[in-house]
Amino acid sequence: SLSVPVILPWFVFSVLLDIVNILPFDSLKQFLGTSEGGVIFFLVFLIFLSVFGPALILKIWKCRPLEHGYYRERITELCKKAGFECAGIYYWSIFGGKMITAGVMGLTKKCRYILVTKSLLNLLTPEETDAVIAHEIGHVKNKHILLYLFFLIGYILFLYVVSDIILYVLFESESFFYLMDGPFQKQSVINSMIYSILVVIMFIVWFRYFFGYFMRNCERQADAYVFKMFGSARPLISTFVKIAKFSRDSWDKPNWHHFSIRERVDFLEKCERNMEWITLHDRKIKRIIVAYAFFILLVGLTGYQLNFGTMGRVLKDNVIENILHNRLDKNYDDFAFYAAMGDWYLNRKRYENAIKSYKKSLSLNMDNPGALNNLAWLYATCDDDRLREPEEAVLLAKRASGLVTAPYILDTLAESYYACSLFGKAIETAKNAAQLAEKNDKAYYEKQLKKFIKERR
Repeated sequence: SLSVPVILPWFVFSVLLDIVNILPFDSLKQFLGTSEGGVIFFLVFLIFLSVFGPALILKIWKCRPLEHGYYRERITELCKKAGFECAGIYYWSIFGGKMITAGVMGLTKKCRYILVTKSLLNLLTPEETDAVIAHEIGHVKNKHILLYLFFLIGYILFLYVVSDIILYVLFESESFFYLMDGPFQKQSVINSMIYSILVVIMFIVWFRYFFGYFMRNCERQADAYVFKMFGSARPLISTFVKIAKFSRDSWDKPNWHHFSIRERVDFLEKCERNMEWITLHDRKIKRIIVAYAFFILLVGLTGYQLNFGTMGRVLKDNVIENILHNRLDKNYDDFAFYAAMGDWYLNRKRYENAIKSYKKSLSLNMDNPGALNNLAWLYATCDDDRLREPEEAVLLAKRASGLVTAPYILDTLAESYYACSLFGKAIETAKNAAQLAEKNDKAYYEKQLKKFIKERR
């Protein structure tokens, strides 16, 4: 049952996505289908889970309320002294309640709970129990739970941004394309493998090192909170001694989210001698939070640039161009591939590259109406006068119209006549294009016709 609170949210999240996909809300489905929509949906779900999840976890763990009596009354009085409110105090059945530990969970006071194990109540003195509860209250008073959520949200943003960056780097790598053309031919499988490995690595680095470092320092700050409650940490120090004795763990055993027992005791001993260490550590926490906020702001700005700014467009263009050039050797005789390259260059106004690609496509298949039409349009309308060849545009467009009778090809032929100042032929061809056009497209073709008529006058 210990792992259920970790697994269950992901299961519920997946079910909710499936339900949304079934419902007849196309705009919502389209929004959630985007990267931004998916991230926003997950963040809303995460915040909802953070607020209301603790009540569900109590039921999953089968936690029982701490019975009325000495310890409940003592803990309640301690909470009042600290100005701490919670919805209840419960037994924590983790590892059968044999661990000497306590915990607090919940963002809001109506969904916040204190958890204690039976071993903690049985083996610690009342003063030591007070010190442990004060430590847990310290987490709430210092807003650690909210900060942990902030770190988790930061990871999602970081993953969203860094995934794009690493994929851009991969697409610039020859080794990546070797993999794509190697024994594993299914590109979707390779993409999934790379992305999964990437997520796992970033998860380990983020939580083991960045989040772990922050948690260790938050735990130290919560340890120091006992000084605000009692003026001394002696009961908490004796608690650590008992934990080391009963758990039979080394005092120096490292922990990713706690300092070792020796390090925790040494810090508290220093604070006993000089409480200025508490102030210094509080300042350290503030510096960490400021640095993290600045880092997340930088990540957010980078993500915005990658998805909506000039930097993202440049990177995407470089990636696509790299993919196209990498595929040249495998598609050297594929006229459709070269035509697609020409279209891509034309859309980005890289006219000379587009001309070369279209010519290559036509050298492989002269009866390619798409390449004929687009090269004709480029020759007739190019922004760079040096590259215009209106007579050649007419020849290409005529050949294309002989292969396919379509309004967009006739429009290109009309534009080519217009570029050659053959206004009569341009008007006649434009009329034919307007007659063939679909209702939704007629406005464009009629506008073209008016342009040609105006020039003739």
